[in-house]
Amino acid sequence: MVVLFATCGLMSLSLAYLPNRLWEKIYAIYTFLIKLLRSKFPPSSLSLGQQLLELTLGIETPAVFNQLQRDVVNFPDYKFFTRVFLDLQRIKTQMGQNILIPEFRKALVLDLKFETKMKRSASEAYVQFVVTGSFTLIFMLFSRRALELPLGFFELLPILISGIGILLYHRAAHWLRHRHFQKIDQLFECLVRLAALSAGGGDCQSHIRNSQVLPLLQNKEKITGRTLFLITRLERSLELWIKMGVRPVPELFAMLPQVDSEREELYERFLKLSSLLAFLVMGIFFLLPHLFSLFFLLDGLLRD
Repeated sequence: MVVLFATCGLMSLSLAYLPNRLWEKIYAIYTFLIKLLRSKFPPSSLSLGQQLLELTLGIETPAVFNQLQRDVVNFPDYKFFTRVFLDLQRIKTQMGQNILIPEFRKALVLDLKFETKMKRSASEAYVQFVVTGSFTLIFMLFSRRALELPLGFFELLPILISGIGILLYHRAAHWLRHRHFQKIDQLFECLVRLAALSAGGGDCQSHIRNSQVLPLLQNKEKITGRTLFLITRLERSLELWIKMGVRPVPELFAMLPQVDSEREELYERFLKLSSLLAFLVMGIFFLLPHLFSLFFLLDGLLRD
């Protein structure tokens, strides 16, 4: 409690010493950091997803489809969804019908909702990091100035630790996202492609090879939970198709809603995991160094 009151008192005292020019510099730095954060989470990614969604809504129109055939190079590139959508269009030219477009559109809408939430959550975390680090720096500079204490590298070390925390959060969030969604995204991609191919008849071996599902089935040792159950179920359906000639079209179409359900659960789980990661980074790389700097500040004050 004494430390808390001392922190608040020294913070108020340090802020009182801030001249107007310094406030302008702080605001300029804050504006620069906000622009930097926005560059890390550009709106173009979501806008490309929205463009892709609009194309799926108008795909039944012949003019839109003909335009897609001409402008493949300028197609909006959004994750693996663009690759799957272009494959569906190639299958359409061979079979003459739109297959799995509603299922594809539903998964795309679900992903866009998640990305919107994730962008908001990450932006809030970065803003909290920047604001906390800025106040720590202001407190460190002006509390020592007001108390006429020397300022060295060791006293500014918490700012360096905070910067490391921001980089660590960015890298860890990216790594966790890749690890969290890699297999379920690969399963959805292969399942959609395989369902569209198998619905049009043809050789099963050729469809399995073109669907690119074999690498997923061959590397499932580290997969757990419901994702493993869905991959095992897909593998059994393909075995029946190869050995007994039972075309797994109904089974593949029935699995798509279950994959969507699993993706939705993973989305919610990852949002909670991301919030927990931000909380840990805030506590370890921001608040803890600030408490240590406050301790050394009070220690230096008592020694004088």
